Amino acid sequence: YYFFNDQTNRDGILNALENEKLDWDKSTTDTYNAIIRATDMFSEDGVLDNPDQNFIFLVTDGEPNCGIGENLDSNCQQELCDESNVGIPTNYGSELIQELEERDIKLYILGIGDGFSENKDKVSCLTEDEYIEEISGFTEQEFKLIEEICRDILCPS
Repeated sequence: YYFFNDQTNRDGILNALENEKLDWDKSTTDTYNAIIRATDMFSEDGVLDNPDQNFIFLVTDGEPNCGIGENLDSNCQQELCDESNVGIPTNYGSELIQELEERDIKLYILGIGDGFSENKDKVSCLTEDEYIEEISGFTEQEFKLIEEICRDILCPS
């Protein structure tokens, strides 16, 4: 989902986020498929004209899993970054990096909660360090911080 400067599609974004929140069962982050789907949406919607405005925000605890809901394989961990060789992507991670680069999309990672500090190395190879923000939780104050971070990225002065 996207919106232009006039924010004509803002209601669609808010509705999509609300619907997704209702579907979330608090158990997984299917990071690989989330990023693939998001990059595909850029191509389908034809918003790649200005690469300076192509962003994906990944909100995660940093633990990449496989599947979601009924399709969840709780034993599956999709390694995106090589934990024994920090900063080096695995095959899955390399594929995601290639998708993002080919479409001129910047990936911003909003790491949520205490678990992100422990899991950061599992996703940090996907983007530059300057595009990773750590937020301690989902309090009202933290939500305002997330909003401020996003506003600074999307609407630089």
